[in-house]
Amino acid sequence: MKKLAAFLTAGLCFFSSVALAMSKEIIILHTNDIHGGVDNNISLPCLAQYKKTLQNDGAQVALVDAGDALQGSALAEQTKGAAVLRLMKQTGYDFMLLGRHDFDYGVKHLLDLNTQLQGEYYCINLGYKNLDQASLPGYKIIDFSGTKVGFVGFTAPTAIDELNKANFKDKVSGISYNLGNTAESKKLYKYLQKQINDARSEGARHIILVLYTESLSGSWSPEAIAKNTKGLTCIIMGGTHQCIDNLWVKSQNNKDVLVVQAGSKLQSVGKLTIGKKGTPSSELVYSVYLSDKAVASAVAAERKHLALVARQQVGYSNVYLYSKDPGTRQRYVGSHETNMGNFAADAYKAALGADLVLLNSGELTGELPYGNITYQSLLEAFPHEYSCCLIEATGKQVLDALEMGVHRFPDEFDGFMQVAGLSYTIDTGINSNVVLDRYGNFKNVAGAYRVRNVMVGKSPLALEKIYRVGGSSRALKYLGHGMSMFKGCKVLQEGKFLQADASKLYIKNKLKGQITWKYHNPYGEERIKFK
Repeated sequence: MKKLAAFLTAGLCFFSSVALAMSKEIIILHTNDIHGGVDNNISLPCLAQYKKTLQNDGAQVALVDAGDALQGSALAEQTKGAAVLRLMKQTGYDFMLLGRHDFDYGVKHLLDLNTQLQGEYYCINLGYKNLDQASLPGYKIIDFSGTKVGFVGFTAPTAIDELNKANFKDKVSGISYNLGNTAESKKLYKYLQKQINDARSEGARHIILVLYTESLSGSWSPEAIAKNTKGLTCIIMGGTHQCIDNLWVKSQNNKDVLVVQAGSKLQSVGKLTIGKKGTPSSELVYSVYLSDKAVASAVAAERKHLALVARQQVGYSNVYLYSKDPGTRQRYVGSHETNMGNFAADAYKAALGADLVLLNSGELTGELPYGNITYQSLLEAFPHEYSCCLIEATGKQVLDALEMGVHRFPDEFDGFMQVAGLSYTIDTGINSNVVLDRYGNFKNVAGAYRVRNVMVGKSPLALEKIYRVGGSSRALKYLGHGMSMFKGCKVLQEGKFLQADASKLYIKNKLKGQITWKYHNPYGEERIKFK
């Protein structure tokens, strides 16, 4: 009888494990850090069609976003994220998380927007004051033909920084919102574990953590979160703009957890697959060619509305702002000072409250004519959608950036720096001694510097001093044009303003609606001199 009982028990276990096997694989498409780029790269219309095509082929599909979608483009800024959320809802997103820059419009606005547009936002740790009352549901369970998957949303507390704390307060009601205290990481891990357990108790076989964090290290990195929790299958990550499709970390009970992320601005869409046996795998899809007509039409309608808004007058310019030489009409801003460069750098300085500005000239591809200035004319003058960025950097890093900027002089270089709050001299008698790595990134200067007499205001640049340096996120945060000297610098602000928005604020608030004769000289104000 004992042998029979043992046989029957073993048989039950066998049939139970077979029953747990899924009939079909589950596909979870994921995006992050879209930053308002609804028609960038893959685009939302193509993403919508990709999801439908997979479903029409018989796949079980969910679409997830890991934060920073509602900010970062003219369309996003002019509608305070509403147009982007409308389009994402039409695209077919099933689950969305709020990232740092989604809070730029204030928490109350986003919660109201989510309610009005019936968005799919979830976050376990967005609440009032000490998280004593949740502002959003924490998780969502989706049933894939009998296999339930729990999606849990978690925005790292570090998404609140010193410069955006005001965005978490409602001036009318006095309510303060919070994401938890970073000093109470153990408490938050327990809170997260409870949400995972709750989702499991509701029948979720797999738990996907949708995480917004801006670092792959520290208390709220995927590795740290996995180490302090158990029960996760995968982590879909946003915040660092990296392409990650095969990063594995260990959970508290030593289980493997897959971490994935899909770059930014829809440069790719992540395709996370949970196989029939429950094993996850991942790939990044970089090309989708078919477009959903309804979503494409909706994007066009939003763009048309933006164009109407953009025609409203911002101010008036008494001068022509040049990026090209007015005589030869050859591009000039990549090797010399121009009034366009001065104006743009001044706008950055005013918007960011920077000590000095280093603006890579690759951002300055347009010009601003005489006459009425509309938001549209600013978008045409500043077409790039990299945001204004503020970092902490030493005087030595500033000097190296200036030297990198002139290493090709007299030839054009998009890393040539237009400046504000600062002046410098280029010694044309010295050949460049900049050493680059094989990827064209700055390594060091092996000899004399071409850049001399660097002044911050009326004081010489102090090499050891920490300065608040403003500029484009392309160079300062993402190290574009080889600006590797800024690697590891503390980012104080990024994403709040586009160049066009900074210029608009500068014209309206500082220049009182008039670009004056201060900028009349096409060749600038001798902030950059030559020896």
